[in-house]
Amino acid sequence: MIKPYKQTLSNGCLPASLLMLLQSASGKKISSTAEEKICLRGSRRTHPFYVSGVPYEFSNQFRLGLTVFADNKFFAAVLKKALKGHKRSPSSTRK
Repeated sequence: MIKPYKQTLSNGCLPASLLMLLQSASGKKISSTAEEKICLRGSRRTHPFYVSGVPYEFSNQFRLGLTVFADNKFFAAVLKKALKGHKRSPSSTRK
């Protein structure tokens, strides 16, 4: 069961969601420091978009692979382009 975690940052919903999933799967404790670190690094200009930077930084911080699903072709193409060249980039998109 996923234990609720109250995000500490106004833009921390994506990192908080990923951290709650991690806690549920592995038992690792969630910290506001981890949330803040993922938010900050994910929003740096080295990433074209926050929504691609956060999963990338989460994946790097915890050495995990992620599968990202997008419900429309435009967003899937944006994510694929943004994550291209990253070590853990998606290999394909759903059609």
